[in-house]
Amino acid sequence: AKARHAAAESGGPALADDAGLCVEAFGGEPGVDTAYYATRFGYEKSDASNVRAVLEQLAGRADRRAALVSTIVALRHARDPQPLVAVGRWPGQILDAPRGDQGFGYDPLMFIPALGATAAALDAAVKNAHSHRAIAAAKMVALMREGGLNATVSSIHINGWIGDHDKLVGARWIAREQLGLNLDAQRDRWVYVGDSTNDALMFGHFPHSVGVANVKRFWNQLAHRPRYVTTGERGTGFREVVDAVLDHLEEGR
Repeated sequence: AKARHAAAESGGPALADDAGLCVEAFGGEPGVDTAYYATRFGYEKSDASNVRAVLEQLAGRADRRAALVSTIVALRHARDPQPLVAVGRWPGQILDAPRGDQGFGYDPLMFIPALGATAAALDAAVKNAHSHRAIAAAKMVALMREGGLNATVSSIHINGWIGDHDKLVGARWIAREQLGLNLDAQRDRWVYVGDSTNDALMFGHFPHSVGVANVKRFWNQLAHRPRYVTTGERGTGFREVVDAVLDHLEEGR
């Protein structure tokens, strides 16, 4: 429904996702109602309330099996009869009490046997590489490629496109048409920052190239690697680069 609504509103292709907790003892619920589960029992909508509600409803039950599930749907248009659907399932067990202070939602309750820790006790890089969303994203990229698209995944989105377009072609056009600049003649004056496999060409083109730390997950897939890598991941890593550039400009005054 999300993807079809987005496609109808945009008039073009759309991709949407949803994720939730599925508890075996609850018949697979709360599922798509995960964020609002606690409100069924008179509690406010919050992560803490949801954790409390799950523990109360599981009290005395031996079956603690559960899974975090992510579903991604891609459509060519709003009435697409053959949507691409990718499902990522991260199985685990619900503990008797929260453990760990990372992540969000039900992460403190979800013990992942394969990793020996709750989702909330995992390093962000480990969680992002193994989670239900990571599994679903990898499957969606494979489906897109099977359908003849180019596709890559980063820490925050999936890129899918038709044809031979790449970021360097787009960057050259923007620099020329919008800024009146020759990008190739001024390569040493630019800093390029990226975090995905489709940034490899840009990493190779610019002498001042920076990879946000989560790009290390794709290290062996990069034809060209960044010269520098941030210590922080995702938004923190991008901010790290901005701070470094601003500090450099301040020192030069």
